[in-house]
Amino acid sequence: MKRKKFIIFFLVLALIVPTFAGCSSKKPSSAKTVQNSEQKPELKVLMYYQPYDPNQDKGAKKVQELTGYKVKYFLLPQKDPDEKLMLELSSGNDYDIVKVNAAQFGALASANALMDIGSFLDKYAPNIKKRVSDASWKAITVGGKRLGMPFENTGATIKNPKGMFMGGIFVRTDILDKLGLKLPTTVDEFTDMLKKLKGEKGLIPLTGYGSNVWDIRSGFGLASSWRDVNGSLVSDLKLQGTKEYLTYMASAYKEGLIDKDWPINKFENVVEKFTTGKAAALNCNFWDIPSLMPALKKNFPNADAKFILPLKGKDGKPCISVGKGGLANVEVVPKTAKHPEDAIKFSNLRADPDIWLKSYLGQEGVTYKVENRNYYPIFPAFNDYVNAKQFTGVPDVEKEWILWQARARKTPEMAKAYDELNSVTPKEGLYEDITPAASNLDPIRKNSSALAKMVDDFQIKVIAGAVPVSDLDKFIKQWEQQGGADMEKAINEWYKENQDLYTK
Repeated sequence: MKRKKFIIFFLVLALIVPTFAGCSSKKPSSAKTVQNSEQKPELKVLMYYQPYDPNQDKGAKKVQELTGYKVKYFLLPQKDPDEKLMLELSSGNDYDIVKVNAAQFGALASANALMDIGSFLDKYAPNIKKRVSDASWKAITVGGKRLGMPFENTGATIKNPKGMFMGGIFVRTDILDKLGLKLPTTVDEFTDMLKKLKGEKGLIPLTGYGSNVWDIRSGFGLASSWRDVNGSLVSDLKLQGTKEYLTYMASAYKEGLIDKDWPINKFENVVEKFTTGKAAALNCNFWDIPSLMPALKKNFPNADAKFILPLKGKDGKPCISVGKGGLANVEVVPKTAKHPEDAIKFSNLRADPDIWLKSYLGQEGVTYKVENRNYYPIFPAFNDYVNAKQFTGVPDVEKEWILWQARARKTPEMAKAYDELNSVTPKEGLYEDITPAASNLDPIRKNSSALAKMVDDFQIKVIAGAVPVSDLDKFIKQWEQQGGADMEKAINEWYKENQDLYTK
C-alpha cells in the first residue's frame, strides 16, 4: 500500500512540475513590497496534520502577539498528506510559509516549487542565520539557491548526553525483588532474569511487538540503521551483530522467554498483558507511564516498575547511537507566496531569543520553574504551551534540548520515569550517528519506508521460527535488489562529501 501511494505521489509530481517551472523566471522581489511595521499583512501558513485547530491554539496566538503578525493556519490531512501538499501548491494557493519534513522538502525542490529566499535571509534574518549550522544550510541549498529555513533535529549530543533515554524495557521491580534479582545490565543477566520470571506460574517474562528491541540489540553491538566500518557506512543488516541478535531472539521465543504472541501483538495487547499481571515486562516509552502505572496499580496496588538501560555487550559496553544533525522539518516559501519578505521577517522574529523562549515555555515562575538546573512545567498555566513547539521559530538546538525536558515532566509519573531512566548517563559505548541528515537523499526517500517494512517482516519471521537465521544472507541480496544497494551507494557518497561538516 505504501509503495502504491508513493507511485501515485510521484505521478502527481510529474504532472505538476511544468506548473512550477512556469513560475521559475519570476523574480520574487519584483511584485512584492516590503510592509512597514504598521502594515503587517496577515500570513497564510500550511503545516502538517495536528489533532486540533491551530487557529484556536493559545500557543499559536502567543506567537502572533509577540511578533505582531496575524497568521491563518491551514493543515494537511492525516491521510495522504504528500499528494495533498503537491496539489495545494500546484493549484496556485498563495501560502506564505509551508512547514514540511525532509522528504517533502526534497520533492518540492525537485518540482521547482520553492522560492530562492537567500537574499531575503541575508537582509531580514540575522536571528535565523545565527542558529543554523553550515551542514543544514547546505542541506537546503539546491543549485546555489537557499530554498528553506531548516529546523534541525533536537536531542542529546555526545557533548551533552544527559536526558537521552526515552524508553526501553520496563520491568516489574516488585517481582524482581521477590525473586532476589536486580535490574540486568548484560545480556547474560537479562537472560537469567527472563528464565527466573518464566518460573513464576503463568507469567510471560517479556511481552512486546516488532522486530527491534533496542535494549537487547545494544548487547550485540547494534544501535542504528547505518554504521561506520573502516570509513564506509554499512547497513546494520550486514553486521555480525544482527545475525547474533536474531539468533538470540529466536531462541528466546522458542524457549518461551518472550511472548508467544510477539509476531501478532500490537501495543494495546502488550499494555493489557502488562497491566493485568500477565507479563512482567514490556517495551515502552516514558510518556506511556501516566496511563500505564495507574492501570497496573489498580490491579496490583503494591506494584512498581523501572526501565532497564541498554544492555552491555561482550566488550562490557552498551551500544548507543547519539544522533547529530538532520532536518526535523523545513519552513519553505512557495513561488506562489503573496508575502515572501514578511514571511522571512515573521520567521526571524520567532527566532529572536527572547520571543522564542517566551513562546516556547512562557514565563519563569508562572508557566515553568527551574530546580537543580532542570526545567519543570507549572500547571495549569503551562497548558497554554503544550503545543507551542509547532509554532515557534528556528531554535538554538542545544538550548532547546534542555528546555524541551520540561515537556518530559508533564506529569509526576512522567517526571519520575524520565528522571530515573536518565539518572545515570553512560560514559562508554556512545557513538555519533550523522546519518539522519541524509534522510532527504532521493534513494533514501524512495526506498527507506518500504525496505524498513520488508526488514521488519523478515526479522519477525526469523524470531517466530518460520524462517531460519541462515536465510539472512539471501534476504540481504533481496534487500539490495529492491533499493538497498542504491541507498548504500547514495549515503556513502553523501558521507564522504559531508562528514567533515558534522564532525568539526
